[in-house]
Amino acid sequence: MLVDDGHLSGKEGALTSLQPDPAKFPTGWANLIARKHDDRIKWMGLWLCHTGWWTCIAPENQLGDELNSHMTKIWWGPLQPGEDYLDATAFYDAMMDYNRRAGFNFVKVDNQTYKIASFEKSPRAVFAACNHGQALEAGAGRNMNGLINCMAHNATTVLNTRLSAVSRCSEDYLLADEFRAKAHLHNSFTNILWMGQTVWGDHDMFHSCDSFAAKEMSLSKALSGAPVYLSDAPKEFIPGVITPLCFEYGELLRPLAPA
Repeated sequence: MLVDDGHLSGKEGALTSLQPDPAKFPTGWANLIARKHDDRIKWMGLWLCHTGWWTCIAPENQLGDELNSHMTKIWWGPLQPGEDYLDATAFYDAMMDYNRRAGFNFVKVDNQTYKIASFEKSPRAVFAACNHGQALEAGAGRNMNGLINCMAHNATTVLNTRLSAVSRCSEDYLLADEFRAKAHLHNSFTNILWMGQTVWGDHDMFHSCDSFAAKEMSLSKALSGAPVYLSDAPKEFIPGVITPLCFEYGELLRPLAPA
């Protein structure tokens, strides 16, 4: 099970705390993590953002003096860890350690490609982005049992996947969008020709009820060897699209562990 975007504490898209949004999770993660069970949901993962959140880290935050001492101000206002590896390590270790102690087993980290752009005013942008990528991997390696890379399609991200094995190989799929479906299928298989030298491709989710591309998406997932995951509400599942991806007696092909 993976908890997707929507749980972070923040203001206007900028991270303010490593704890989940208290309005949505007033008792933290305990009630959710209590549902883990070896015979049912064995692993729980958490979506995180490489930049903190979509607009990075809020200057007024609850991260504490120690973490904030490793922050630098981005030219348009918010904060992010400094360019050096130790600054990046301080933040990503804290992020991963907090969520490991909360009970999560793996993470999916989004918005990685944007990291180099967040240093666009720096003469050491590539150096800084590589440090952040390596620190993220090391923090996940020390604290988690898996890292899925999401939106990680440039050289500074792909060439720093030393520990992780899975990366998204396409832009986001969108329901019932003909142009986007065609681009998604084309780019997924084209990108993996170069990305596949170092990572296993993740072709994103799809809807079995997609009026335009449901069958094509199902076929592409089967051919890809990538994870297969649906975004339909269960009441909208189309069995004819889903069942060919399962064994005849209903069992699913499952990994030994996440990512």
